[in-house]
Amino acid sequence: MVLSDLLGSLPLTSEITNGGRVGMTGSAEQELRLGFDDEDSQPEIATQHGALRIATKKWRDRSNTFAYLPGKGSLQVEALRRVVGQLPKKSSDTLELQAGDGTVKKYPPDEVCGRQLGSSSIAYRDKNGEWRAADEILDWFRTGDDLLLAQYIHANVKLFGELLPHIKADLQTSDLLAVAASYGLNWTSPDQIHRRLAWMQSLKLIERWGFNRLVLTDRGREFLRTVELCEPDVALGQGWVGSDEPTELPAADAETTKEIAGLDQKRLKERKVLIGYIPRGRKALGRAPSEGQASALDATRTFVELVGEGASSNEIFARAAEHLAMKKSSFTQSMHTFRHMNMVDLISFNRFAATPVALRLLEPGNEVEFARYIHSRYRYFGEILPLLHSSTPVSEIVRVAVEEYGLTQIENSEVRTRLGFLADAGMVERIDWTRYRITPLGRLLSAELPMESLPARDVETPAASQSEESSVVDSIDSMSELFGELRRYSRSRDHSIEFEQSIARAFELLGFRAEHHGGSGKTDVLVTAELPPENRYSSIIDAKASASGTIGDNAVKFDALKDHKKRHKADFGMIVGPDFEGRVKEWAANNGIVLVTVEELINLLERHQRTPLTLLDLRGLFEHPGMDLAEIDELYDAARHNIDVIEKIVALLYQEANDEDPVNEGYMMLENLYYTIRKEVIPRPSKKTIDDALMFLGSTLVKAVAVNGNRYKLVDAPSNVRRRLGGLGIGLDAVVVDDSAS
Repeated sequence: MVLSDLLGSLPLTSEITNGGRVGMTGSAEQELRLGFDDEDSQPEIATQHGALRIATKKWRDRSNTFAYLPGKGSLQVEALRRVVGQLPKKSSDTLELQAGDGTVKKYPPDEVCGRQLGSSSIAYRDKNGEWRAADEILDWFRTGDDLLLAQYIHANVKLFGELLPHIKADLQTSDLLAVAASYGLNWTSPDQIHRRLAWMQSLKLIERWGFNRLVLTDRGREFLRTVELCEPDVALGQGWVGSDEPTELPAADAETTKEIAGLDQKRLKERKVLIGYIPRGRKALGRAPSEGQASALDATRTFVELVGEGASSNEIFARAAEHLAMKKSSFTQSMHTFRHMNMVDLISFNRFAATPVALRLLEPGNEVEFARYIHSRYRYFGEILPLLHSSTPVSEIVRVAVEEYGLTQIENSEVRTRLGFLADAGMVERIDWTRYRITPLGRLLSAELPMESLPARDVETPAASQSEESSVVDSIDSMSELFGELRRYSRSRDHSIEFEQSIARAFELLGFRAEHHGGSGKTDVLVTAELPPENRYSSIIDAKASASGTIGDNAVKFDALKDHKKRHKADFGMIVGPDFEGRVKEWAANNGIVLVTVEELINLLERHQRTPLTLLDLRGLFEHPGMDLAEIDELYDAARHNIDVIEKIVALLYQEANDEDPVNEGYMMLENLYYTIRKEVIPRPSKKTIDDALMFLGSTLVKAVAVNGNRYKLVDAPSNVRRRLGGLGIGLDAVVVDDSAS
């Protein structure tokens, strides 16, 4: 489909559902530097308009998403003018906007300003909770200078000005999706492309000529002369924007030197795992649009300043609620975090104060010293640095923590906190929201710090458990072999049968009955969730291989896939391949076919081996064509969280059982379990989750916990509990489907 056709077919009205951050404000007199807070940033391009100065944010700090206001796509600027003319508004008020059919409809300000305009800092909520337009937007509203509005959008939104040079006649959706992908924006839907084009047309940066042609206007060319465009290599983190000159690492002070010198392998492994919740103040009212959320270190400084030289918990909470808009639950988590970090401590009954360590390390200029200190207290901190010699995604850093260091509690939020502290110290730079890279200063610190070694792989196991460990190793080896086959066969057109068989094996490991068919007029693989009739579902799977690593539109015949679904009476359809062109993604969504890349399938298998989902949960894998796997990932995260709760309960009861001075004969009170688990497991589990876990551990099948009223104690060794659970699983291996009956 030609993009100009899509522009013309944009909906006359638009549901406002796209999420976005809510920008906050400062005074009009503040210097309007949008995102340039260090000297290593991209070159600043500023344009003078009256008293206001607009500078382009770093690519990483611009918003991925952009607004779409109710009404015609070509009238977005007029719709924005209507919104600004009605501000300020409270959340309880309404905004009147003209829909595409010409009627005037009422919309909640939170929907229009928060979800649509907030992410690009066009609107913000002030200290009184009222929605207002940013100062630059008010300047545009007064002057009517649409070039100023275009520059402000470009300063705050990714791939706005960068898209303009690619406008040409007979442009295809896949062309601009490919441009987005070159910047690391792997959109599976053209929605964000359509939004940008609609605003460009409304700003008269582009025009539609005839039926199928988009052209750049004189105003569009003038706009391009006034802004700096980010290059794809900079957006992807392949172009260095700092300095490669030799950097001097500040010397450690005496106290830190002593701490670091004592870090042998035993002490490195005894460090705490979880840092915990750091309040960033992202919801604080009156926050300037250009500020975003506070950095990890600045947030720590702010909280410690709120604690001060001495205050009760109620006094500190009142200050945190006023300055950071914190709720009680978040405040409690924060206090635990900073007490464990030794930034805050109890000085008398219910009174807390900043520690001498905090006063020493949080002084501006001591950022590197603070990073050294955190490394001495928390596992997998400095160890992250060697992983970042090239642009590295957060997901890969988490994978290494879990799979190689065995730190199963480490998740995205924990890694981001660590990266935040390292970035504040100048050790790493953030390329975008998901990827980071080490700096020259970080390389120096990496060489200085003693690092925790990876656990040894070739460890002799006791004879009693060798067969059990052997089966685990065999399982790991088998999975690795399957992953290698999926990757290898997906890029070879000469091994189509082997690729189909590998996909069938993969879905068997996910719990499905998988039948390999292949051949002319048949689906490659048919998978069935063998459940009761009301829950049962099935899907055809088409295996597509490509030597180039990308499946093009000529390789997929959607009519044939629909025939296969009908022939096999399948509920769903899926294609598995190495990767897919943008146009294939669009057509698959339109035809109700799910696309899954080989790497996504491997990721599912890896997570499923640790925390398997039910077949009812996995139905979501087939139900949402054109969407990513975020929903499935969230279910796996929840399953992993339940295991964390069980692990923490057993660890606490084991510790209590082996205490040399037990208070309650090895029992722990239920309220103490609640308190400790909700303090140490992130995110905080609900009371029901903890109750369910205790009931499970106390069942006659598991026999791990004894209950006496509201007290619990461990009644077996954790190793025996693990073997008992493993034995239950082994027993289910005998429950197999009799293929001969089919």
